[in-house]
Amino acid sequence: MFAAALWLGVTLGSASALAAPPEPRAVTLAREYLQDARLSPELRRAFVVRAGSADRPVTRLVVPVTPASYPAFRARFRSDTGFAVLRYRPDNVGHTGLVLDWTTIYFHGGRPNNHGFHNHLPVEAGGYLWPLELGPERMAHLQGWLAADRGAAFNPVHCMEWLPNAELAPGVPLFHWLGLTRSRDGHNMKAKLNHAANEQVSVVGLCLADGATFGGLPYDDRLTPEQLLGRPPAGGLADAMR
Repeated sequence: MFAAALWLGVTLGSASALAAPPEPRAVTLAREYLQDARLSPELRRAFVVRAGSADRPVTRLVVPVTPASYPAFRARFRSDTGFAVLRYRPDNVGHTGLVLDWTTIYFHGGRPNNHGFHNHLPVEAGGYLWPLELGPERMAHLQGWLAADRGAAFNPVHCMEWLPNAELAPGVPLFHWLGLTRSRDGHNMKAKLNHAANEQVSVVGLCLADGATFGGLPYDDRLTPEQLLGRPPAGGLADAMR
């Protein structure tokens, strides 16, 4: 991985210079979120992290999400505004699920899981949030795919195998749209999304479980790209990228 982190000031006035126009809407909304959120001044900052490969470099805007600021984050990234959100919880299997309307989370076979909502969606669980701008056509196709229980074709006992296969258009699975090879392992899904996904992953929400630290480390300019994004994919970037 080649990566570098830049620490942005409170106003984020220089952030627009870091992304060539047109700026992804997710980045614009994330910057608005940082200005509006109930974050203490020392947390109202973001990292710009460069990831991907030399042949396919990408830039991620990494923003903090705390229990207090979570409502402001959710308000900007909703299905009715064209966004789906992927959620990773750093538990023993690395549960990774799909959020559309912030009332449930999709796991086993792409089925809504209210139990999962209460256990996996709260920021206090730590982990990551990735807002993805699908737009109306992909969103409608995905919602129809879920409603038709198409995810049941992918082992519903394994709660995450369906996710990379979730269809955004006929013959277009989610992970292929993100420029990724598919995976069954939640921890490796997280690694692929952070390190190897294409420009569709422009914003990474870093869940500060206690409102101040990530993985036991203070959220400040001492964090490295490796600490922000975690380990790279198990098989390396070449194996993860499509």
